[in-house]
Amino acid sequence: MLLRMSTVTALLVTVLMTGVGAQDASSVVAAASKAMGVDSLNSITFSGTARNGAFGQSKAIGNPLGAVNVTQITQYTRTIRFDQTEPAALVSRATGPTQPPTVPGNPAPMPGVFNQNITGTQLSGNFTQALNVWTTPWGFLKGAAANNATARQQGGQQIVSFSPANLKSPSGQLYTVTGYINNQNLVTKVETRVEHAVVGDLLVEFEYSNYQNMSGVQVPTRMVQKQAGLETFDANITAATPNPSNLAELLTPPAPAGRAGGAPPAAAPPAGAAAQGGRAGGAPAAAPAAPPAAAAAPVEKLGDGAFKIGGNYTSLAVDMGDHILVVESGQSDARGMAVMAAAKQAIPNKPIRFVVTSHPHFDHASGLAAAAATN
Repeated sequence: MLLRMSTVTALLVTVLMTGVGAQDASSVVAAASKAMGVDSLNSITFSGTARNGAFGQSKAIGNPLGAVNVTQITQYTRTIRFDQTEPAALVSRATGPTQPPTVPGNPAPMPGVFNQNITGTQLSGNFTQALNVWTTPWGFLKGAAANNATARQQGGQQIVSFSPANLKSPSGQLYTVTGYINNQNLVTKVETRVEHAVVGDLLVEFEYSNYQNMSGVQVPTRMVQKQAGLETFDANITAATPNPSNLAELLTPPAPAGRAGGAPPAAAPPAGAAAQGGRAGGAPAAAPAAPPAAAAAPVEKLGDGAFKIGGNYTSLAVDMGDHILVVESGQSDARGMAVMAAAKQAIPNKPIRFVVTSHPHFDHASGLAAAAATN
């Protein structure tokens, strides 16, 4: 009887604590939304300058914003719409002229244009793009208010978490977005985790500071984005307009050369892609999920015990007598599995014991997990 009563009491306490947490979160989010001017905010455009480093693809891979890695984005502008209902329409657009880094001993590269477009469909169905909206200070508060957030207090800050509806990781679990709100009711940091072929559960963080009131909305004039603890994007914001009257114009990409009318919405580029120069709006998205299973890789015999594995980046399988050595695992889990299968087909009945990667860029290292799982 005592055990039964203890169990019932524990369950009751758990239910009550869950209810209190949800209630606390609601009041915390409401206070922050009021302080930051989010209640009447349907859209916002902000601008300044930004720097972007290619996560996992930089020349000095441990310092994405180093001198030989960083791309400068001048006249950086980002526009976000929070009340979009048309799936094909843009909810976020970022753009600005870019200047890629100059590598010593090489000619200066040509300037380019940073572009990132996110549609309503991506916002509701692709977390690696949706997080570009949910991890902004204003998007976080709107997401927390709409998705049964929970809250706890730590070190003088309120830590609020929510899971966007219908966005699940490959494991089937909902993604979680967590924000930190200080005693001035300002969002100072937002973080989440996404799947990544090299890192695994990749921590993506967005830090916001030096807030200023711009037309009734609190705007962080300093934005920093980190992936796996490395700074990969930052922006200094000098101007912002809430609910801009020219929203449709701001969310319309220019027409491609030789084509009249507005361009159709383009998908946001994957993390580290050159098209974005990095990623947009102080909220660069994390690496995308692995593509579907790759087709069987073609195998060509180069000589006794040596085989070329085609089908994208070239790999090699070498018969070492009692085992196989593979050179280049591929740029995704799917490619890695295809390469390992091809190596075993070319050299049957021997284990793969060594895999050599030519350099640490993620487009060459993303098949290593599949290689490690082989045998």
